[in-house]
Parts: sequence; C-alpha cells; structure tokens
Amino acid sequence: MENKHIYILLAVIFILSCIFNSFILFSKPLNEDAYFSLRYVENIKENFLPLFNDDLSYGGRAIEEPFLFYYLLALFSLIHISLIKIIPILLASSLVLITFLISINFTSKRLSLIPAIFAGFVPAMFGMNLISSTILAFPILFLLLYSLNKLENPLFLYLFLILSFILPLVSFLSIFYIFAILIYILIMGIEKKRIMGLEKEALIFSLFVNIFITLFLFRNSLLAYGPAFILQNVPLAILADFFKEFTLIKTLGSIGIATLVFGASGFIFSFREKNSLFLSSFLITSLIFLWLKLVPFENGLIIFSLTLASLSALSLKNFNSYIKQTKFSKYKEKIIVWIFIIVILLSVVPSAFAVITFQSKVSKETFVALKFFSEENKDKVILAPYEYGHAITYLGNKNVADSLFLLAPLPEKRVKDIDLVYISQSESLVLEVSKRYLVDFIIFDKYISEKYEIQKLPFVEDKKCFSKVYDKNEVEIYRVKPAC
Repeated sequence: MENKHIYILLAVIFILSCIFNSFILFSKPLNEDAYFSLRYVENIKENFLPLFNDDLSYGGRAIEEPFLFYYLLALFSLIHISLIKIIPILLASSLVLITFLISINFTSKRLSLIPAIFAGFVPAMFGMNLISSTILAFPILFLLLYSLNKLENPLFLYLFLILSFILPLVSFLSIFYIFAILIYILIMGIEKKRIMGLEKEALIFSLFVNIFITLFLFRNSLLAYGPAFILQNVPLAILADFFKEFTLIKTLGSIGIATLVFGASGFIFSFREKNSLFLSSFLITSLIFLWLKLVPFENGLIIFSLTLASLSALSLKNFNSYIKQTKFSKYKEKIIVWIFIIVILLSVVPSAFAVITFQSKVSKETFVALKFFSEENKDKVILAPYEYGHAITYLGNKNVADSLFLLAPLPEKRVKDIDLVYISQSESLVLEVSKRYLVDFIIFDKYISEKYEIQKLPFVEDKKCFSKVYDKNEVEIYRVKPAC
C-alpha cells in the first residue's frame, strides 16, 4: 500500500472519529460535568482570572483546579462560541494521529492504521465529558511518550520539555504521569537496562517539574488532606458505586475486545526492546491506579485502552514477521484485510453503539426546566443529586453538592443527606436536611426516579411545607416553604 493511500485512510479514520465526537457534542445533551467547564470559561472571559472561589458550589468553597485548558477554550471562544465544542472534538480525534506516530516506531505504516483505529474508537471515550481538561491531557500524555524516544532530535527534546510544563497546568493526570515515570525507572532497573545521557536528564527534569507544579497548584489540598489528596476527596460511597457499575462484560465493551487482545499481546513483547518500556509503564500505572481507585474509573479505562492501542503495534509487528516465515505467507494480504475487517467490527461498531446510546444524567428536559426556573430564581439553593450540581451553578443557582469534591466542605455527608431526602419517608428528616443547607427548592425527574427507585416524593403531599412550582415533561420542582 502506497504512503499516499495510507495517509488517505488515516485521514478517513480521523474524520470519522471527529464525526462520532461531533454527534455527541452537537446532537446530545451535554455531559453533566461539562457545565463546570463552561462556567469556568465564562468566569475567565468576565474576570480574566481562574475560578479560585465559588460562592454557588456547596454554598461557597475554594477551588484548586489546573486552569490552562479553560484559558485555551476562552481564547478560542472569542473567535466563535462553537469552538468550545470543536476544540475538544479535534483533541479527542488527534489521538488517532498520535497513536499512528507511536506505532510506526514499531511496525509498518500500513499496519499502524490498526492501532490508529483502536485509539480513535475507544468506546469508553464516547461516554466521558469531552469538554474537560482531561481531553487535552490525553494527547499530551501520549505526545510525551512519543517524544521521549526521539530526544536526539532537538525539536522533540523541546517538545518533551514544553509538554512537561504544560501537563500539570492542564490536568490532575500529572499525578498519573509522575507515577508512570517512577514505574518506568523501576522496570528499567528490573530489566537491567540503564537510562543514559539525555534521556536520564530529560526524565528527571520532567519528573521534578510535574511534582513541583502539581504540589504548588494543589498546596491547600495537600495541607488539608496530606498525601491522600491524590484521592481527590471523593466520597467512598460514590467510588464504590461507580466501580460496582462496571461489570466484566461492560468493562470489556468499554475497552474493545480487539484492542485488549492485540494490546495484551503487545505488552508481552514490549519487554524485548527498550523503546517500548515506557508504554509498558503507562499500562502498569493505569492498572495500579484503577485497582487503588486513584483515578476516575472512566479516565483510567481510557488511558488503559489508549496504551493497549499503542502496544498493539508490537503484536502486529511480531505477527507479521511470523506470517512471513510460515506457509501462510502467500495469503498475507488476505489475512491483513480480514484483520482490518475484524478490527472495524470490534472497534467502530461498539463505538457507534456507545455514541447512539449516550445519555447525560442531566437530560434535555431537566436542563430546560432548570433554565426556565432559574430565570426568575437566581441564587436560590436547589437540592438535587450531586451529578446535577454543575448544571445548577452554571445557570446561576446554588447547589448542595457537585462532583468537584476536592476542598469541598463535608462532601460525603452532603451526598448522604441528598440521598436521604429522596429515599426517606420522614417529612421531618427532609425538613431537617433542608434547613441545614438552606434549601429553597427540590427537583425530581426521570433520572432521580430510576436512581432511587421511587415513583414520587412522598413528603410533598404536605401542602403546608411544599408547593409544586414546575411540572412539565416529567420534571417537577418543589418549593420548600420557609415557614416550615
């Protein structure tokens, strides 16, 4: 296959990945966490400063969040507001090109199209919040991995050094990168391979830059929680529920069976050559982070899948060499064609299903209700599941809790109190929680009904303390009367 045809196919894969991501961002309700990014961007455009304090979240709290991604979106949004969605689409699809570049270090350009397909169609990617700093962190992580093997070239050396500065300013995944470097050094020691010269200096520099900037950005969190700040103060109940949702079958579906098979084989071969050991360290680190619940399951699964995609180049290289030495060599072209067909069926098709079935916890009907309601009720406290928190603050009201738990006041208690309101049969308990958080309104919709397995809120029958102020498209909002 000529290089021209290869690049055309690569462009097709990239464009198709863009289309999948565009469908989610332009045709579906936004992921519930995307509203935090939108609000952060609006804050930068209005004040030119990061969002250090949030008066609407948790009734008022400090925020420590890497800010560079939000400045990037704010800058592009000045050109056109739709770029807030287009930039994340391009960033997510850029993983196709980056994985292709990583793969051609190990195998032919033609076979490198297969890892590119794996990277462009990770089913888990189509369920995450695309308008988030993480979507920029993924390309940076894998560009760091790619440039590490090309440090002799001054261009890639500067790229590696610049990205080392940028990563901790973009995402909390700098913690992942720090551990990946340490795991890489450990693997090199076990394999009795020495890190020499420029690579050693670049890695040490990158390691300390990421440690220093991360500790500086999260200094208050470090003082508040100690080393446990890595856990981001996520309530244990939420962690347990989130990891419980991912059964073996669902996890395999989120990774992709073909990606897992080819990537796992590549991981075994990766210990044969030095330039693939950093890939192995990424895979091992992602498994450790998932096992210890140090990273949101979805993010850890995506890093794991993308690393498997890159490692698949090694299994394809060895498979290609093996075929050449057997009697099947005369059927090599047909075998490769069938591999492409299988890869498309096991990667693109599940991803298409993930795109079609994508659902935000904050449905279109619920967001419309909150928006309509908020026009005349600004700065009111709305009690809702923590998943709704960012949508509530984005529209100008106060929440009881949201998904940004770091430095939040008593997030575990607040989440439990919210759950109590929806599952309790006791009106006095609901009123007690409402007084504790100065709640003005309580929302009820289809997602809440399914989450708590209830058909209605029993306590709202008391007209003395609760009155319905909104009822449309299966969304209800109730006022908590101040006299109660």
